[in-house]
Amino acid sequence: MPKKKSFTSNPALAYINTPDTDNTQHTDDTDYTHNTEATQTAETKSKRLNLLIQPSALEPLKKIAYMHQTSANDLINTLIRDYVTAQAEALEEYDRIFKDRKEIKQ
Repeated sequence: MPKKKSFTSNPALAYINTPDTDNTQHTDDTDYTHNTEATQTAETKSKRLNLLIQPSALEPLKKIAYMHQTSANDLINTLIRDYVTAQAEALEEYDRIFKDRKEIKQ
């Protein structure tokens, strides 16, 4: 009888960067690795997003990612995470507005 397949481990996790990576070879102050303080619990799943990007922006992005020894995907995730962190006030305002709307409906 064949052995049952185990669905407890996810082979895709081998391709997802973990927060404990140390990337100290950068000469600038920018850290393009995951922020261990911000992501104490490693995300185990990713969501897909189809992104259309102009070729004139994609080529330099790939070159920058290569020079930082990372993937374009990881660089884009870092940029998005940094932008979301910088927009904390807008997120708080959004939560306040829509929390008020939910309370009014109830």
